[in-house]
Amino acid sequence: MTTDSPTHTLKQEFRFRLLLLLAGFSLLVSLFVVINYQKHTSELNKQELSSALENLHLKFQREHDTWVRNANGLYITFEWSRLLNSDVQQLNHALQAFFTAHAHSFEFEGFAISNIATGDILFSYWNNLENPELRSALESTNSIWFDREHSIAYAKILVHHQALGNNYKLAFFKALDNAVLYALTPPGMTSLISLDTHMLASSAGNLAMQNLPPAKGGYAQTAMNGEIYHEKSLRLFDVENESGQSIPLVLSLRSPIKNLFPISVVLSASIGITLLFGALLYFAIGIWLQ
Repeated sequence: MTTDSPTHTLKQEFRFRLLLLLAGFSLLVSLFVVINYQKHTSELNKQELSSALENLHLKFQREHDTWVRNANGLYITFEWSRLLNSDVQQLNHALQAFFTAHAHSFEFEGFAISNIATGDILFSYWNNLENPELRSALESTNSIWFDREHSIAYAKILVHHQALGNNYKLAFFKALDNAVLYALTPPGMTSLISLDTHMLASSAGNLAMQNLPPAKGGYAQTAMNGEIYHEKSLRLFDVENESGQSIPLVLSLRSPIKNLFPISVVLSASIGITLLFGALLYFAIGIWLQ
């Protein structure tokens, strides 16, 4: 019967503790790598989302400037053709004929003329099915008008006309709808317009509005269909409600959180590298102990 010498037992104990130390060190290093990778990835995602939202806002402002230029161009056409110098009856007939002829090329959803002195609406033309009541829209000087009846926000461009005793206010209405957002939004992202947290339009269509409303606040993360999304918002305009209180009209941008590599790959690579280092160290010490 043989017994292990104290030296041999000590070597076995050292090797066992070295293995435990290397395993613990591998787990700690892997955890540190994964946490830092997630933090770095999160910062990159936030920076990318912030930059994309700023670019979207700039594109939205440029689009609004285009609407203003086009509205002024139509006003010049009206003025050049002397449509606005006619009496009310002739004005209605002339404008109705104009919009009938140009209905397919008219980019705005609506147009109206009111008498500034009396507030009476002299003519209105609407290019969609809503046909809202416009008196409140023409009385307001805000550049955004919210049609509460149909839950649609409109960019409103006002032009004043004064000639031959006529003092008119011309209003052009452009819906801030799904189509506008779709044309401006970067690929792979979803933009939203909401009145506070009440969604009005989405670049992904009406189904997206039903599935996940916008989060309240500047930045948020949420899970949908097994994927993590993050979104950021900014205030576009203020809209007055019926009580005269200002409610923010908010532009939001939503995107799936991207990882350069899956977490499982990062974790496996980290564990593999530390285990390889540990194995080399173990064999080196193990040979020295022999």
